Amino acid sequence: MKSCDPVRMPINIIKVDNSLDFQEKLLKKADNIVDLTGFDKLRFCSQKSRLLEISNHLKKLPRGISFLGSSDFHHLSFSLISNLPEKISLILIDHHSDMYETFPHLISCGSWLAELIKEGKIEKCIIVGVDAGDFAIEKYSLKESNLLFITENEPEKLLISKIASQLSRIETPVYISIDKDVLRPQDAATGWDQGTMSIAGLKRLICTIKNNTYVFAVDICGEWMLPGDKILLTNEDIWRNRLNEAANLEILRALTS
Repeated sequence: MKSCDPVRMPINIIKVDNSLDFQEKLLKKADNIVDLTGFDKLRFCSQKSRLLEISNHLKKLPRGISFLGSSDFHHLSFSLISNLPEKISLILIDHHSDMYETFPHLISCGSWLAELIKEGKIEKCIIVGVDAGDFAIEKYSLKESNLLFITENEPEKLLISKIASQLSRIETPVYISIDKDVLRPQDAATGWDQGTMSIAGLKRLICTIKNNTYVFAVDICGEWMLPGDKILLTNEDIWRNRLNEAANLEILRALTS
């Protein structure tokens, strides 16, 4: 699918914790803020029925760039994608494959992608920046023709070439899901083991995707967990929050320029 003329995507803040509360520059750019803190038992994993309830709750939210908070809530991508009427292609930029299996009726921040693929929601999935030792590479690489892994060890020029080549053969709309744990620690702070991609490299990757296909929606997670009250913030919390806000603003620039 060829790229289309750029259309401004609305910026959505989906509030499930307080990890974005003190990113004031980012909040000023938000078109919509949806408070999901009333939905309990969401961190790390949730009942599938609860995520479908949230999906229904988010149906009226315009497709755009959605910030999801901590990586602990990456399974909200399931809620955003499961209510789409058409099949999509997904580019997951993440240090983890999120292809684990969980107990029946449960979906976690590490299994949401496996569930979407099982349900037939994904036409093609490219996972970029994944740890070369991730279990899913060996388990699924030869079994799933619609699933491509590009590890963090891939040289950037080859990575860009592979992405451009793959996108030239994709006919469905493209959704990007970004977990900032793909970034090296000097560019983001997530609380999870992190990859080696630089923020500059991530921006170049985003530009390559945009130049080669139509991106209709994006979600972003990977914030640092913060205490509930500003007075309780440590110097480390303040520094990590600023680091992540800077990364978020750079990602926004790449997506909207």
